[in-house]
Amino acid sequence: ATVEIGGQGYNVAVINGSSNVFEFMKSGKINDKKYHFIEVMACPGGCVNGGGQPHVNASDRLDMDIRSIRASVLYNQDKNLKKRKSHENGSLNKMYETYMGEPGTGKAHELLHIKYKK
Repeated sequence: ATVEIGGQGYNVAVINGSSNVFEFMKSGKINDKKYHFIEVMACPGGCVNGGGQPHVNASDRLDMDIRSIRASVLYNQDKNLKKRKSHENGSLNKMYETYMGEPGTGKAHELLHIKYKK
């Protein structure tokens, strides 16, 4: 897709499920246009149980399906929200303006992005 932001067109793609990366490359779509951004979501629809989730003890995981419970709660909460997109969140925008600076840079990147270490 081409998305217009501030009068500038940006070519973007979303690959839904990491198994589809190969298909995207093999199909030749990667050569159709010069992409500015390609998002690869490892899980179809995004990872409800991805990195950054609260730790649940193994003994608790035996007694209940934590993934299904978490997904159900998140989806049910989300569908009832008036504002479902982070860029529409007034509190977050105020934090950018007063503390973090521009999204994706400096303090904002340091605080809002996960850093994995081995």
